[in-house]
Amino acid sequence: MLVVSRIPEKAGKFPFTKAFFMFYVRNQKLLNLIKTLSNPD
Repeated sequence: MLVVSRIPEKAGKFPFTKAFFMFYVRNQKLLNLIKTLSNPD
């Protein structure tokens, strides 16, 4: 829990880390969307 609570703190200090984190989050949503479209169960 300690590590997780320190992530936003570090992300705020380093704009690159924050940008990478936002990119990663968007990519996860995009990957989930692609998975949903390719596997219509």
